[in-house]
Amino acid sequence: MGKSYQDSSGGEPVVLTGHHSNARTAREACLVELVEHSAKINAARLILEQDASTFLGDQRLLFEQVRRAGIAGTFRYEQMRAHEECLLAVPDALAWCWAKGGRWRSSIRHMISELRQV
Repeated sequence: MGKSYQDSSGGEPVVLTGHHSNARTAREACLVELVEHSAKINAARLILEQDASTFLGDQRLLFEQVRRAGIAGTFRYEQMRAHEECLLAVPDALAWCWAKGGRWRSSIRHMISELRQV
């Protein structure tokens, strides 16, 4: 699994990869890492693509992780549909290229600042 995001500080994208037994576990690990990284860089906002099948679980996990990270008063997260925020296509495209491998991965490697196993 590969998931990409770009931090709001203007940095280059980071690719999160994981080898979990199921997609839900992998998604949760990525969300935990996103909140931890957001706290580390003092991000004010995180926008995720809304997925109806994971929405409630994501909300519960994000709520818990934001409080655990101590950023509840200064950080907010939103789940939006792709048509509501066109920049959501960028991490999807990067994650697709990374997961595809070969020439696709090579073509975006220069755009990736960091690779994290979660």
